Amino acid sequence: AVGFGFIIMNPLVFGFNTGVPLDRYFIIPKHFMLDGELPHIHNKNYIQSKEEIMAYRNHCFRVMTFARHFLPNELMQQEERGQKSGAVIMNTLGMAIAYHKVGLWMDSDYVSDENNATSSDQDDEKEEQPQPVRILAPTGFDYRNSSIRTMEHYTRKVGILGDREIQFARIMIEEQFRLTEYGDPQNLHSGRETEILNALVNAIRKANWADCTYGIIRFGLPVPLLEAAYAKLDPLGFHKILANRILQSCQKNLIKAPLELLGIMFGDV
Repeated sequence: AVGFGFIIMNPLVFGFNTGVPLDRYFIIPKHFMLDGELPHIHNKNYIQSKEEIMAYRNHCFRVMTFARHFLPNELMQQEERGQKSGAVIMNTLGMAIAYHKVGLWMDSDYVSDENNATSSDQDDEKEEQPQPVRILAPTGFDYRNSSIRTMEHYTRKVGILGDREIQFARIMIEEQFRLTEYGDPQNLHSGRETEILNALVNAIRKANWADCTYGIIRFGLPVPLLEAAYAKLDPLGFHKILANRILQSCQKNLIKAPLELLGIMFGDV
């Protein structure tokens, strides 16, 4: 009954519109981090299909748009005023969103063949070479670790974010399917950092649920904003692609997958 009530309150499910002018809502059409990372994800063959990367792109921009709605006004004002702290927050959000579902497309383990270390011809002893990074493909529903490892490997390689921001992005990816409110459980950060982390994690998890369920679960996100986002950023079959990818991943371990999903949703794993 509760689920049916959610559907009834969302006219988009039935193909109706709200009649609210769509230009009342700001839809993010481009962003430095997403526009930089998504072509890299495609070029590195994490997501090979051009059709699927375009569908994933629009999903990412809808998630960023919805996350922006859920972020506290104070953080959004920092970005709007052009403050460095606001840009860092949005870039961290963008990095997490760009990679949050990449693990779904990893059908096999990935081993990097990139080696940044060099040895001098003048030295008799060779410098110790770093070990290749191995990223394991998911064996059930839980593709988060594959997404996180891919994000961390690339981000640390190019130095595009600091250690704190990478840690924040990791937690955002980990908690993307949590239904309950997130709060930094270990109090590893200062009071201000904890506030920012909690705000980012809760914004992205709500935004992700809103888009993945087509607004059936949307945590108070206005239906007209949902409608405007889908009008500006066509789904391009994303929900079907997502369902197929999840089913393919779950087939690898039919017993483990449902337990993983329950743990992820309620923050137990």
